[in-house]
Amino acid sequence: MIEVSGKKLKQYIEELEQLEERRIQVVEETKEVLADAKGEGFDIKIIKKVLQIRRMKPEKFSEQEALLQTYIDALLEETS
Repeated sequence: MIEVSGKKLKQYIEELEQLEERRIQVVEETKEVLADAKGEGFDIKIIKKVLQIRRMKPEKFSEQEALLQTYIDALLEETS
């Protein structure tokens, strides 16, 4: 059986509880910002997509954009 330090365990638990509280606060703040944007007429799905793109490295975005265009071109050729 391992020896458990109650003091150290309590520190970890309290730190995790604080992180969880901050995570919940960030989620709520995010919802508020998205609601404000929606109220201004912005499309939330598109905003989320823009955020996803902005997190990408430029070369990864270029690669995905080129592949998307290739797929679109292939579908357009198929329907012609």
